[in-house]
Amino acid sequence: MRRIPSLIVVAAILVGAVWSIWQWARPRPAATDPWTAVPEAAALVIELPGLPGDWERITGTSQLWHAMDDAPAVPALDSLVVRLADAVQLDGRLRSALEDTPPLVVLVRTGGGFGTLAVLPFPDKVDPAVFGAVGQALGAGPVAGERATGRPHPALPDLHIATRKGLLLVADHADALEESLLHLDAGGAPDGVMQQARATWGAGSDAHLLIHAQRGARLLDRWLLPDAMGTIDAPDAWIALDLRSRPEQVLLGGSMPAIDGVDHADAQALRDVLHVLPEDAVAFQACAVEGADDLHPVATAPDSLQDALLSWVHGLVTRAISDQGDGLLLMGATDPGEAVRRIGALCPSGCDTASHRGVLQLQLPVAGLHEAVLGTDREWPARPWCAVLDEQVVFSDRREVLERTIDAWRDGQVLARSERARRTVDGLSGDAVRTMWCDVARSRPWLKGLLRAEAAARMDSAAGIWDRFGAFSLQLLPTRHGDRLVSLVLEHDPLGRPLDRALWTAGLGDAPEAGPWLVKDHTTGALQVLVQDAQHRLHLFGSTGKALWTHLLDGPVMGGVHQVDRYRNGKLQLLFNTAGQVHLIDRLGRDVEDFPVKLKEPASAPIALFDYDGRRDYRILVPITNGSLLNLGIDGRPVKGWEAKSGAPAVAAPAHVRIKTKDYLVVVRQDGSVQALDRQGGERHTVELRTPGVIDVLRVRPGLGIGTTRVIWRDSLNTVFSGTLDGVVDTLAVGGKAWLTDVDADGERDLLVLQHGRLSARQGNEPLWEVAVEGSCEIGPVPNGGTLVSEVDRDRVRWIRTDGSEPLPPMEGGHGAAAGDLNLDGRVEVVTVSRSGNVQCLPLEPR
Repeated sequence: MRRIPSLIVVAAILVGAVWSIWQWARPRPAATDPWTAVPEAAALVIELPGLPGDWERITGTSQLWHAMDDAPAVPALDSLVVRLADAVQLDGRLRSALEDTPPLVVLVRTGGGFGTLAVLPFPDKVDPAVFGAVGQALGAGPVAGERATGRPHPALPDLHIATRKGLLLVADHADALEESLLHLDAGGAPDGVMQQARATWGAGSDAHLLIHAQRGARLLDRWLLPDAMGTIDAPDAWIALDLRSRPEQVLLGGSMPAIDGVDHADAQALRDVLHVLPEDAVAFQACAVEGADDLHPVATAPDSLQDALLSWVHGLVTRAISDQGDGLLLMGATDPGEAVRRIGALCPSGCDTASHRGVLQLQLPVAGLHEAVLGTDREWPARPWCAVLDEQVVFSDRREVLERTIDAWRDGQVLARSERARRTVDGLSGDAVRTMWCDVARSRPWLKGLLRAEAAARMDSAAGIWDRFGAFSLQLLPTRHGDRLVSLVLEHDPLGRPLDRALWTAGLGDAPEAGPWLVKDHTTGALQVLVQDAQHRLHLFGSTGKALWTHLLDGPVMGGVHQVDRYRNGKLQLLFNTAGQVHLIDRLGRDVEDFPVKLKEPASAPIALFDYDGRRDYRILVPITNGSLLNLGIDGRPVKGWEAKSGAPAVAAPAHVRIKTKDYLVVVRQDGSVQALDRQGGERHTVELRTPGVIDVLRVRPGLGIGTTRVIWRDSLNTVFSGTLDGVVDTLAVGGKAWLTDVDADGERDLLVLQHGRLSARQGNEPLWEVAVEGSCEIGPVPNGGTLVSEVDRDRVRWIRTDGSEPLPPMEGGHGAAAGDLNLDGRVEVVTVSRSGNVQCLPLEPR
């Protein structure tokens, strides 16, 4: 069973789409319709997401894209997109065209194989500086009104570039560019059949694909050995697919013309197959049949042979490959006993038989019977042994392989129960008339045997990348209109990853010092992870675990990290302070102009950030050890008119309270005094409250009036108090460390107290839960309720739910933890940092 099943052709064409993207760059189109530049001989067209936001949202949250980072072309491509994005910022018309018009990537047949063409918008009248910037991004000179060549990165190919009729054309092969230019010059009429297929695309997708099945199939001999091809039954038609990217999946769906006559499949049949195939199977293809005619027997095959091998077949015919390259053929039967009797009729004097664990096995009398009845366009078992397992008749040329299959069936070690495979096979539809499934990482040795030498060598060189992929599945489902729905899924599931645990891990290279903090990526909306190590280096990781940058600071970050939009253009920067400086860092890890601001005296507490009226007119208050409060604008300069008087140093960042249209800045100082200041730093309210011995402010909670506003603090004896600014004080807890966090997801913060090895949570006087804790700990909230407890001494993190239960075993990470929906998949992930500097991202619910 060396040759691949014909359905793999469709899959391989789609792999060609990925290949073309991987090979180099994916730029973008124009006010002129980019479809007018698609040559008639195109085999594949990809309509891509917008530049740069949608591109970065998809690639920045995709574990599959991150898995390919070791391929030099992938980070080079990301870098090229960023440079092009920077270049188009210089011209408003070009920027609008890129944002509004989906770009195209086209795969075009050339003399020696194929070329990849990108079509971008390029209005005729743009800022002259843009020509140079775009040319520089593409590794060439100015590209206005002329042809050019360039190489944007050593990992990317030479690019052939031209502008024509409001479009920028970029190709990695000169012939592909010429095909496009000739089509444009001839009027650029789009292929009508292609446009009909394009009209079936759905809304809300991340990208779209059009594949011409026959033209795409002709490209396969670039990679596949001749004897791996088999007979290709690809239709002369366009296949339209919608692509959706998920953090750990790529999903493709659409429609194509029917390539068989089967109208439906029995859902139970696929479940039967999955409960017979051993868990060492790395790939299978299953085709639905309702009778012998659906198998298209050879017209000259004797009736007796068709009766023995085909007359009883009903359900699915499945061909599978094990991790050792052994083949299995499974044929469904409504009456397996009758199937055995008919097969036995081929042996008038009796077939060779054997028994294994109570299962009868018999061998066909001569070689080549399946080939004689089903033809030579597929590779069938030569002279197989067969056995009945459930509703399946299983054939294999090697008896030991059949016996291993019987063992797996008897012991329940089948694909349906495999821990690695179950996540994906559970999602397969039993109604599909054709199903292809492949564990990409585990099937690599088999797949390599199907490839030409050059392609096999490339697979070897990228072994680490292949090993990060999980299952690939492709299904064709019938519709009432006679065509087929196509459903394709590619999973990220690295070999050796603990089941249902870490999505990714990363290392700081040193012990942690501060963090983790989750910060928003303004281009994608996803959350990124910020951690500081013991060398004061700040590390930023993307939502997929990719290390984005490292920035050396002058000391530990005090408190948390704020995000601001300094330039009021939707781009966010990171704002925070150390004891000696106030920092503002952009998304690429660079200091923003005028920052860092060096402090003449050290800070006594973290900064406070205020945007009083929501107009991004930021104010940064910095408590100083000499008792003053420094007020800075977002430009880093002191705010004029600020007249706050000095006092004892503040113990916490000032808090902003707005009551009845009036703003108050509440400052708690080391000597126990409390102030309520106005925007200019003057005393707005005389505060009666005193906080003697205060070492930590847990919260400032607004009241109906400024006098009933409360400060909740902890003193040096670990007593927690709550007092109004008018001086009414209550004791909340005596002894132990305390936190305020929303334990039960009701929008109100609850009190947590660690005392004598017990961590208790309560709302007012009502206890919520209590758990035992070993040593010191830190607390972090969970968005949908619950608490992350980092036990420092045990170097572990526990998730305590709202009822006090712990649904997951402890996670590594005693330094700290943070939770949120990092990759926008609608589920919560937790990021933990161990004392050794290991950063992990784990799901809080099964994938």
